[in-house]
Amino acid sequence: MNRLISPGAVVRMVVLLTAAILCSCREVSVAPRIERTASGVEGFDLVFDDSAARAEFGLFDLGYAAKANYGYFTYRGKLYRSVGGGSVVIRPITNSPAKFLVRETALSKDERGYAKSSLLQILDKGTGEELARRGLVSHAIEDGTGWTGDHAVKFVRKVLSSPQAPGRPWGAADYQPAVAKVELAKSPESSPYPAQVTPKRCPETLRIERRPHSSTIRGPSFEFLPRNPLQLVACGSERILVASGVYASDLYFDLLTFDGEHIAQGYVRLPLPLETRWADIAEVDLGGRIVKATLLINGRSDWRSASSAYASVHVNATQK
Repeated sequence: MNRLISPGAVVRMVVLLTAAILCSCREVSVAPRIERTASGVEGFDLVFDDSAARAEFGLFDLGYAAKANYGYFTYRGKLYRSVGGGSVVIRPITNSPAKFLVRETALSKDERGYAKSSLLQILDKGTGEELARRGLVSHAIEDGTGWTGDHAVKFVRKVLSSPQAPGRPWGAADYQPAVAKVELAKSPESSPYPAQVTPKRCPETLRIERRPHSSTIRGPSFEFLPRNPLQLVACGSERILVASGVYASDLYFDLLTFDGEHIAQGYVRLPLPLETRWADIAEVDLGGRIVKATLLINGRSDWRSASSAYASVHVNATQK
């Protein structure tokens, strides 16, 4: 037999629901709790606990871990070592030198299985002591921004003070301007656009690991993750030239050996229009202290055209 719910029962239900919501909010509160801090920290271990095991990263993902400006961090059996400017060389690791653990535990997920809220803890690996904790909530507004990873970066750096200078946007150091000579020359060549990034004149053991937001160059014993979107890769003189950038007018380059040793990096500002896109590397000479490269650029951004005209850019850049 159906019974009417009394007004008093309704009030009690509202009170209970309100209390449950408040408890839930406290569990993912962004308010930090800091018991103690540490100074001179070179690196840390990053752990993401996800009971459903559907998401590879939490809200404090690898990009934000690199942005935190430490000399290195480890994640799932790999060591990510900064080489400056936000770029990192990645190698397998069995024993970590880190003394501190940054652990993120997923508390709730969205419909795709990604973390929507989580608990971020910083622990002393030697004693198991919790130095600090705070909640992370996706798209929560702090200091006028909704970039949750940035909130986590500030918190981690506050607890684990790093010898790396704070305030640099993408890693331990910025790419230094390179001394460059740039020549533009018209080229009759054309090819389908956009071009697929492939290594030029490189060993078959070197390939590009394509990912949605951050493609890497993978060798037999290392990976290299550039700060900016990968644009061009070429080899010569037992070296690898990695060119990256958002726009063709801003060329960031890194030089590595075939075993992943980082040799040099630099930045070249090119007098190219905003709509220009990189296409290919025609020639490259990586011997000595000068990076010499002839790069093909696409002078048109018309996506309806099957092919576009190209021009050549000759770059001579002194290694740093």
